[in-house]
Amino acid sequence: MWWPIKPRQPHRAALSRRTVLVGLTTTVVGLPLAACGFKPMYAGGKSSPVTAQLGQVEVARINDRNGQVLRNALEQRLERSQNAGKKIYLLTVSLQESIDETGLSKDSFATRADMIISVNFALTYGKAQLLAGISEGVVSYNILDQQYATVISEKDARTRAIEQVADDIQRRLSAYFSQHPSPPASPAPQ
Repeated sequence: MWWPIKPRQPHRAALSRRTVLVGLTTTVVGLPLAACGFKPMYAGGKSSPVTAQLGQVEVARINDRNGQVLRNALEQRLERSQNAGKKIYLLTVSLQESIDETGLSKDSFATRADMIISVNFALTYGKAQLLAGISEGVVSYNILDQQYATVISEKDARTRAIEQVADDIQRRLSAYFSQHPSPPASPAPQ
């Protein structure tokens, strides 16, 4: 015979202990962050100082098709400021691509490959170099029996690797600008 069973009600004491424990944990975690001077990098959204400085970065031209795709991705990420005005910083980028075939089938044909996009970048203000680094995007793709499908798979992997690199460079520039909220005193003569 079937009849509805009343769901068990949680004990009020257990519920209040849980609430107290959550509140205590939040307080314990929040106090050290407040004491160390933690502040969000993008506080203020599109009008934050970091976003405003990102809007002042000009991305130099990059050779070949991959360079054009990377430049467009970087410009998209850096132009989010409402007041993207005069470009006072210059971001120069050089890009290298390599493919490493990793998976082998029984008949010694490659079935998997890694697309590696390696980028050297430098942020300058006048002639002064403010930040330089290397960013790398590594993405895997399948090498298929159909040549067209492999070409499409490789193209998609290239795009994903370039997006990874653009995200990384944008994060590194944001971290730099959060530590240096205003440009250096005066640019070195050009």
